[in-house]
Amino acid sequence: MWVDTIVESEGQEVRIKGSTDPVIVTGESEPLVVTEVKTKDSLDHVSSPNRHHRAQVHAHMHGLSGKYDRDVSEAVLIYGSRTTLDITTFHESFDEGFWQDVCAWAAEHTAYRAEDALPPPDPEY
Repeated sequence: MWVDTIVESEGQEVRIKGSTDPVIVTGESEPLVVTEVKTKDSLDHVSSPNRHHRAQVHAHMHGLSGKYDRDVSEAVLIYGSRTTLDITTFHESFDEGFWQDVCAWAAEHTAYRAEDALPPPDPEY
């Protein structure tokens, strides 16, 4: 599903857009649960979802909630091994505090781009 939304953080509007991985939907094709599928060489050390993957599903949940005027607050992150084809999954509920952190990060990096400047050399990702 396509996401295209504007969020405001620190007095700045930030546009977030992109497409989701498969979404579990109602009979009327309205979103219920967002999924995000990631592959890794190995799942040996995967004990929790990556922070930036959590941010990605939060953006999808937020965007779909606004687009469909419904509460899309659940996601599943699916990690698959490229070598063994094993999978591991993590349930992610929408967390407003975490989402505000994501929006602040996006606003900061949007400002760098708007000013045609590079962010500090130690980005989170």
